[in-house]
Parts: sequence; C-alpha cells; structure tokens
Amino acid sequence: MAIPVARHVGFVDGEGLLRRVRGEYLEMPGLNLTLEQAMRMWGVERQACLGLLESLIDSGFLKRGPRSGYVLAQLPRP
Repeated sequence: MAIPVARHVGFVDGEGLLRRVRGEYLEMPGLNLTLEQAMRMWGVERQACLGLLESLIDSGFLKRGPRSGYVLAQLPRP
C-alpha cells in the first residue's frame, strides 16, 4: 500500500509506516495523538493518516481516547 507523504514528493511504504506507528505506540503506551498531531509526527497527508489510524482501530490496536485522540486499545502488561 502506498501512502502519500506530506513533506516529500512521492510515496512511502504503507506496511513500513504501520510497523512504525505500532512500534511508537508500544514504546510510549500513554501516547494520545489527535489526527493533526499524528499527521505532523509521521509526515502523512490528512486522508492517508486518517485511513491509517482507522485501520488500526478496525484491527483493535487503537481506539479513540480522551480529547479526540488515538490511544492504545489495551495497555501492555508490565
């Protein structure tokens, strides 16, 4: 899957971006990003970022949290 990138001309590997996003949420379990914050953090256009986040919700990895943010659906056990 190719995802348009905001800061660059061209595309980025969608599977690679999914792995990166999952990894960052697992490294920072309290991460709570709005759509706009996620777009800036990963340099992805609005529609592509929304699709990415929604696919992570559909898979059960993320959920909508407080302040309209995206958070881990289930915090990892210590």
